[in-house]
Amino acid sequence: MGICFGAQLVSKALGGKVYPGKTLEVGWHQVRAVDTIEEGAHWLKPLPSQFEAFQWHAHTFSVPPSAIPLWSAHCIQQQGFIKGNILAMQFHLEFTAEVILELSRKYASDLIEPSECVQTDKQMTENLDTRIERLHQVADLFYNQWLTISNLKNKLG
Repeated sequence: MGICFGAQLVSKALGGKVYPGKTLEVGWHQVRAVDTIEEGAHWLKPLPSQFEAFQWHAHTFSVPPSAIPLWSAHCIQQQGFIKGNILAMQFHLEFTAEVILELSRKYASDLIEPSECVQTDKQMTENLDTRIERLHQVADLFYNQWLTISNLKNKLG
């Protein structure tokens, strides 16, 4: 599994490309499942088809050959893929409020020019506890489903 920069590395290792996005993607953004999710990632079907995830990146990646795209978003289209048992996600489900507050302090220069794709510090921290709770609910659903399928595959050989 690769998350954010890790997803970019996985893409490159599997023959994809990593390149700067047209914009930064910073803050809370909607991520939605793509139609191809049924082709090879049916185990994700119980998960929400759309959810809010936290993003903070300037680069994106292409889907490697024979990988299946899973999610997209408005600002940076490519949000994840699967190839065999390899999973890549551009967004963060694991962040805590403390991590978001630290990033907004440490990388405040990324927030100088707010836009549709780059939120202000205030926008990112608005209702932060509620957003984190929802994010972690999605994470729990996601990782529990992934572990269940992985364990089943291991038992079946």
